[in-house]
Amino acid sequence: MGATSTQNTKLFRSTDSGTTWLAITDLTSVGYPDGDTSEIDATVLSSTAFEYILGLKDNGSLNFGINVNFTDTQHIALQADNGVNTARSYRVEYPERGAVTVTSVEFSGFLMSFTGDNPVNDKQAFTGTVRITGAVTIVNGDTAE
Repeated sequence: MGATSTQNTKLFRSTDSGTTWLAITDLTSVGYPDGDTSEIDATVLSSTAFEYILGLKDNGSLNFGINVNFTDTQHIALQADNGVNTARSYRVEYPERGAVTVTSVEFSGFLMSFTGDNPVNDKQAFTGTVRITGAVTIVNGDTAE
């Protein structure tokens, strides 16, 4: 079968630049950095067609969902981080097919939103968006936290 299960995908948060990673529990979904690279128009008057060079990479954002627990220390920390001008370190571990290793993705970012929906006869579910600042480090075959 050509697929890898998302089971055991994990999201971590750090306040000490990644020395200590604390798991964000009750994770229901986590994306992948959605950035792109800008383009710069390098066309000159003698060009026969538009010409471009690549500009800076914008590493975008990462979205996640949790079943919120208002007594969990990391969920409380996420509430406190929401909209605060302090970048935190984040790490996502994606399971690798048929291996005990993971692909890890690490970056710094600002928690831009952390909001929930509480419909009748349902769970308390929150979603968050981390705006990535700076580089993203991707390591295949990494050791899980």
